[in-house]
Formats: sequence, C-alpha cells, structure tokens
Amino acid sequence: MLSFVLLLPWLIACALQDYRTGQVNNVLTLPALGLALIARIAGVLTTPGWAIGIVWLVALVLWQRGLLGGADAKAWMTFAFLGAPILLAAYLGLVIWYAAITWALKVLGAEDRLPLPGFPGYLLGLGSMALFGAAHNYF
Repeated sequence: MLSFVLLLPWLIACALQDYRTGQVNNVLTLPALGLALIARIAGVLTTPGWAIGIVWLVALVLWQRGLLGGADAKAWMTFAFLGAPILLAAYLGLVIWYAAITWALKVLGAEDRLPLPGFPGYLLGLGSMALFGAAHNYF
C-alpha cells in the first residue's frame, strides 16, 4: 500500500507536466527510478532481474530510435522494478489513452497532436488498478 501512496502523487505530477509541456523533467523521473533501484537492491522489490533487463532493453532501444521519450523510458524502467502488474497496468492505460485521443481527434476532424503525452495514460492505467481494487491485492 505504501508504494501506491508514493506512486500515485508522482504520476499525477508527471502527468500534469507531460500534458502541459510535452516533457517531464529529470527532477521528477530520476528520483523515482533511483528509489525503485534502491528498493530492489535492498530486497524490498523482488522482480526477477531478467524481466527488468528485458524492459530496460526495450525501453532503451525504443528511446534510441526516437519512438519513446526519455521520461517515458525512465518510467518504464521504474515500473519494471515495481513488478509486472504495475508495468502491465501502466502499459494498458497508455494504450487506452492513445486510442481514446486518436479516436477523439478523428471524430473532431482535428489534426493529430504528435507526440502524445504518455504519463496521463500511465496514470489512467494505475489509477484504474487502484479504483477497481487490484491495487489492494498487489500493494
């Protein structure tokens, strides 16, 4: 429960900044990544190293190819430390967010706004996880 209490305000701050400016400062992303790393080293988080490695590799490759922003890559890396349910909820929220925005822009006949901010999607996914009670079992 403590990790969710810390995760939700962080995601809200990141989502607001991402939505307003299209970027999330390292001041927000690096401390979360560092805390997750420390918790993993201390044994508080027990995500398998191979799973973390795969997510990190995918995030780095997508970032290097310009398909993922730097803040999003750091968020994926943070979520990888926190475990598969967190990563899956964040990713599904991102997919739903992108689909909803793309659909709304098409209906309104508006031009695509690219790149779309990702953190509101992560917040949607993890907020839904908490709202529907899955967080109670996980955190």
